[in-house]
Amino acid sequence: MRVAAAFDFEAITAGFDYTCGIATNGAAYCWGANFNGELGDGTTTNRTAPVAVAGGLAFRSLSAGEAHTCGITTGGTTYCWGAPLGPAPGGGVLPNLLRPTALSGPGFKEVSAGYEIACAITVGGAQYCWGLYPPGVDFADSTVPSTAVPEPVGGAVTLRSISAGHKHACGVAADGRAYCWGRNQTGQVGDSSRIYANDPVAVAGALTFGSVSAHSPGHSCGVTDSGTAYCWGANHLGQLGNGSDSTSPVPKPVAGTHAFTDVTTGFNHTCGLTTEGDVYCWGYGGFGQLGSGTFTDTRQPQAVRR
Repeated sequence: MRVAAAFDFEAITAGFDYTCGIATNGAAYCWGANFNGELGDGTTTNRTAPVAVAGGLAFRSLSAGEAHTCGITTGGTTYCWGAPLGPAPGGGVLPNLLRPTALSGPGFKEVSAGYEIACAITVGGAQYCWGLYPPGVDFADSTVPSTAVPEPVGGAVTLRSISAGHKHACGVAADGRAYCWGRNQTGQVGDSSRIYANDPVAVAGALTFGSVSAHSPGHSCGVTDSGTAYCWGANHLGQLGNGSDSTSPVPKPVAGTHAFTDVTTGFNHTCGLTTEGDVYCWGYGGFGQLGSGTFTDTRQPQAVRR
């Protein structure tokens, strides 16, 4: 169904139960659930059509998470809004951010909103994360494992892109190698173990990726330079797309002969865009999120209906 808007979008990002986009003039619009102010229009009113994000800012990128949104303006300033990430000074809970609020910390070239966390990289490729149990961040007081301020991630890896998930994150280095860190119970870090990774570790296999996505709670995926999609981690609903439901702590090729330009992981499902402009999805389909016209799961790529 066509989105009800009188303007064109040049970028779009989907969150847990809402969506945001950047219009051709740089203005940000969001629609869907707004319980925590994730639409950024100054209210907590759910919207069935795009509403302008407050502040009149021009964005060059946006990332929608579980209940918070972050973006970088054309001037290079990072803003976030929606559910608060981290504790209030002295304890307690921070209020929802109903409008874009400038983020303190270094200047970022890319920001990724995940599930109760966010991560970003600087122009030089240094990684930062914040929120509840942000991956790769060491806390002196383990009883308060959260921060509302971007904190540096350990390790010495320089990344060109980053993707935040649920207590884990992944990114691609300049040489195309994928690195992940954080929570790893289902193998979503992809280093062949199930051990929490304090610092970014190389994803197993001699693969070079164009992009990776860690937006799922338990699995990650990426597309190699040759267009082959690989996924790793949880697979109880077929979200790895390899025809099975076996969890894998190492990358497994997605079934089929499709050449992908991009893949993105969701809540127990995955979708990818092919070089021919077709969209395929796989994994959990109980809410119709696979776009196949049914509510069934699938363990290998299935074309989205047009």
